[in-house]
Amino acid sequence: LDYLPRRLPIKVTSGAVDSDLKIAFRQQPDGPATLGLSGSVVLKDLQVKESSDAPLVSIKRLDLTLGVVDLLGRKFGIERVVVDSPVIHSRVGRQGTINWLDLLSTTPSTAQSAAPAGSKAEPPAPPLAWSVAEARINGGVLHWLDESSDKLVRASIEGFNLDLRKLDSK
Repeated sequence: LDYLPRRLPIKVTSGAVDSDLKIAFRQQPDGPATLGLSGSVVLKDLQVKESSDAPLVSIKRLDLTLGVVDLLGRKFGIERVVVDSPVIHSRVGRQGTINWLDLLSTTPSTAQSAAPAGSKAEPPAPPLAWSVAEARINGGVLHWLDESSDKLVRASIEGFNLDLRKLDSK
């Protein structure tokens, strides 16, 4: 993903995306503007590696159906997400850090430039709100490798399924 403005700590080595998305801008005379996003996205045969080329995750198929999404209002609703045959590789390194937590902590800087003198301050952004009506994992595999002690530990969980409903940020 060399075209991104920031270097990601992952490599997407394969995958295909099919989407049917609609975006709509609305400005009400007496309310805030909205930028709505609706539709669905399908990922197929996704392969992701760490920057070191160690396997991170592969997914046979991911189906995502969006619910209410307002990008300007920071509201993100997912109606349904189904992940088929994910294979997840988790690793505890020699320093005791977990690869997935390291990836999540590598977020872009949120530093903002100071407003010029005399300019009007921007109102604070609304809080981020998210919801997932239904999430399902079918036929998942988790590989665990612990390199943090003298004895290498390998473990796997195979064929797990997970069903979740009504998750949100409230």
